[in-house]
Amino acid sequence: MSDEEINKAICDFIFVSEELQVFRQSFYKDYECRTPVKRELNYILDPSKIDYCNDLNAIRKAELWLLKVDDLSHDEYICKLSEIHDKGIKITAKHRAEEFVKTIGKWKDNE
Repeated sequence: MSDEEINKAICDFIFVSEELQVFRQSFYKDYECRTPVKRELNYILDPSKIDYCNDLNAIRKAELWLLKVDDLSHDEYICKLSEIHDKGIKITAKHRAEEFVKTIGKWKDNE
């Protein structure tokens, strides 16, 4: 999957329903404290601009959301990251985003 497809899958998982508006507001409130003004405005206007593949803070927020909605999937996700780490690979935001999408069942192999 491309970075754009990964970002969209995560965004759709987090921001798709009305019930998640509270999380969205808290996400932005906390996120705004750490980002340049131009970037934070883009995220507020369009959450699909959040780059989970290259922004460790963003993917960590998604991980926290996964823990809130499904702690068993979160445990599975953490185990997968541990397996990557045990192979001596430094875990990047991209690794985290890919495993996140696999964990929520939205991963599509490139043909």
